[in-house]
Amino acid sequence: METSRGELSFFGNKTAELFSLAIKKSLAGVLENNFQYGPDENIRGFVSASVEGRPWHNTMWSRDAGVFLRELAQWGYFEHAVLLAQNLIRLVRKNKDGYYTFPMYFKYGEPGCGSELDGTGAIVIALVLLWKRLPEKSEAKRLIYDFLFSEASPLSYILNMLDKYPLIPGSGEFGGGMDVDGEYFNAVQNFLVYCALASAESMAEYAQNKESAELLRNKEALLLSNIEKYFIGSDRSWIWCIDPATMKADPDVLNFRTNKGFAGINGISAMYSDVFGFDPLGSQWKYADICKNTFDVLLSNPQRRCQYEKYGIFTQFEELHGGYLSSPSYGQGYAIQHTLLYDLSNLYEKLIGFLVNSTFDVPEGYHLDRKYDYYFYERIMSPDFFAQSPNPAEKFDQGCGALNLVNVCEPLKIARLIAGVDDSDKNILKIIPRLPDGWIGFELKNWPVLTGMSLIRADILLEKDYDRYNFKLQFNDPVPRLEIVLNLPDGKLSRYPFENVRNTTLRIQL
Repeated sequence: METSRGELSFFGNKTAELFSLAIKKSLAGVLENNFQYGPDENIRGFVSASVEGRPWHNTMWSRDAGVFLRELAQWGYFEHAVLLAQNLIRLVRKNKDGYYTFPMYFKYGEPGCGSELDGTGAIVIALVLLWKRLPEKSEAKRLIYDFLFSEASPLSYILNMLDKYPLIPGSGEFGGGMDVDGEYFNAVQNFLVYCALASAESMAEYAQNKESAELLRNKEALLLSNIEKYFIGSDRSWIWCIDPATMKADPDVLNFRTNKGFAGINGISAMYSDVFGFDPLGSQWKYADICKNTFDVLLSNPQRRCQYEKYGIFTQFEELHGGYLSSPSYGQGYAIQHTLLYDLSNLYEKLIGFLVNSTFDVPEGYHLDRKYDYYFYERIMSPDFFAQSPNPAEKFDQGCGALNLVNVCEPLKIARLIAGVDDSDKNILKIIPRLPDGWIGFELKNWPVLTGMSLIRADILLEKDYDRYNFKLQFNDPVPRLEIVLNLPDGKLSRYPFENVRNTTLRIQL
């Protein structure tokens, strides 16, 4: 089964080649340093948030594990994905209400439960992605289905909570926010739960479990209507979180130093694509304008705007670390995903450029422990932080450092978004390439693609020549419906439909 591992590389300029190297080597680094292969079943498949010597080593954070499982499934690392899925299901315990809900993190091989629903939502989405890609007779496929559709499953917990509350309360960094205790109704967390319900509904449809599909569909609609009711502000942007007791935003919480202008709210844009695909505008998504307004509000902050214009960094906080810090995940990573999904090429070119430059060339004064200079790391800093600080080492710490799990996962997803192979709709395969300026193509080898109920392999080579796109497509089984979506020079999208594609060369002139 592991022969289905996909490969992806970009070419055209140094940035494209360096990004390809960082993607390949960082994934390999995580599998070598963070992933556990031991005989103990509580350890086998466990993946540490950080490498040895850095904070949170030997803890598996639910949010990180969920997005890593997502990428393993999408890239075709099925044996690793199965081990991780089995470990997550093995370690999770029932909460006080009798439901399996994932904690903020598991200690090394120790069972647990909790109320960090963004982690639970990410894991549910990833389990569904993996389930769809596993063979029918796979024991892991049966394990995942039985877990998700049991009476005590995380889905059952969510459905039970929606019988009691209009939204789902949760804790952690995507609850009340980092360093904010207690449970809150959080916009990103609730949207991720909505995505989890939608993904599980599609799984029930695949399995012809019509009763569960209908129940999930009804609860999705209820949750989405309440997300719209409570989380859209007067400026038509997303509100970070509200107090469950008052059903209103608490200014003290919203203006807390870790929440004020927190770029993690772009996660709603990013997470949409995990379930609904890479084409929010073409799909006429109802909340596209809210996501765009939210991004624009964040970028209008003077410090963030200044740093973006100078370097291409999209800072993660307005105040924390002086407004100079970002990351390949919640700051720079989510911003890149948003701009890719909304075809903002003038923005994502600069944002991706900074991600690559900061990965290979850390600012003078930044002490970073890593074996190789192509490993992604947690805390990206603006050069201005070190230039303006007389003793930067006294004021800054590398934190989780190189190969921090979530900060490897989101660049892996960015690579998938740039190539744009979107199999989220079982009825049509889309290819929506979004190449930064100077990147002239990509090559996918042995890439796992879903068409209907079947998993097929794809080799795709794209070479861009000015205003002409040359695709060489090879599938081991025919693709019934294919649509190539290209961004025209005037910013509009043009769609090119094809049927019964197997081995062919397509030349598209814009």
